[in-house]
Amino acid sequence: MSRNLIGSFLVVSITLGAALATNSFFSDTETSAGNNFTAGSFDLLVNGQNNPQSIVSFGDLKPGDNYIEHKTIRINDNPGFVWLHLKDLAADQGTQTEPETIEENGTPKFDLQNYLEYDLTVGEQVLISADSHTPLPDAVSCWIPLGEIQGGADISLDQSFHLPGSVTNWAQGDTLTFTEEFYAVQSRTNPHASPPPSTTGRIWNPELKKCVSAEPVLVDTVTVPSTSDTPTLSHITLAADKIYRFDVSGTYIYWPSCPEFAPCDADAEFAHRPSTSYGPGWILGDDVYPPAITHALDLTINGVNINWGVYSPAHTYSTTLPGTGSAAGFSIYDDYYPDNSGNLTVNIYQLP
Repeated sequence: MSRNLIGSFLVVSITLGAALATNSFFSDTETSAGNNFTAGSFDLLVNGQNNPQSIVSFGDLKPGDNYIEHKTIRINDNPGFVWLHLKDLAADQGTQTEPETIEENGTPKFDLQNYLEYDLTVGEQVLISADSHTPLPDAVSCWIPLGEIQGGADISLDQSFHLPGSVTNWAQGDTLTFTEEFYAVQSRTNPHASPPPSTTGRIWNPELKKCVSAEPVLVDTVTVPSTSDTPTLSHITLAADKIYRFDVSGTYIYWPSCPEFAPCDADAEFAHRPSTSYGPGWILGDDVYPPAITHALDLTINGVNINWGVYSPAHTYSTTLPGTGSAAGFSIYDDYYPDNSGNLTVNIYQLP
């Protein structure tokens, strides 16, 4: 054996001995595999279906009839707030009869909706009482709050349609169609949820138990700076027995030196992000931060995260909330304020 080979063997032996010496401490290893997140489900069903057709269908309505329509609503599988929207009333003469033609005497009359009385009960809660003799149009074109329902449970919903006995031959063969729209949104972590804006501007009056024309009155304008997390208070007290609409507009700069299209700006709900940072494009501010911060780069009201809805290219958003008996506080959350600039404008309207 040559000297070179012997030398190599000795080096290897010494190295192995050193390795054994350094690994002589007690040790232990534990592994937890299979950790995961699974998003919950939230699916509103009416009579166990998605988008059921023509649930309310009465083909032989006569004066004095009282038709009760029973249905169920269910959310799989989490609790949520639910609203009902009756809309698109469309009346028609339908099939003319001789008694109808004689009574109308050349002046057509086919407004069944103005004679039908409507009542509504959800579970054990009477929302519109039969004793109120509420005309159907008083329950149309606004979002009626049905309350919070628990996930995975069928909740009964009963609607009654009553045609008074005073209706005469003019109504023979007349038809009336309408659309029912239900809206649900999760209630967990979302205590101040609201339905989509009504295109008619009508709102539900909880005291009168009917839809009323919303003619909001501008009562205050607040400028909310992006440079501090200190709440900016409204100049007025928002009465606890009133409903208010908050219209927010504008953008502010939260990252003046961001790549691609500096500066990067944000509005009340969405942030403009470069492709190198949660982008590209306008995304929810909530997506920028860990899930625990659900109001990141958002405009909050009284410290509560507001769902301002889908992205608006005009950067205008709206929500309605009840007054609290005190001034409202507005703030924008960011983790670094010194490089911010600009502000958002909030117009506060009192609703009737």
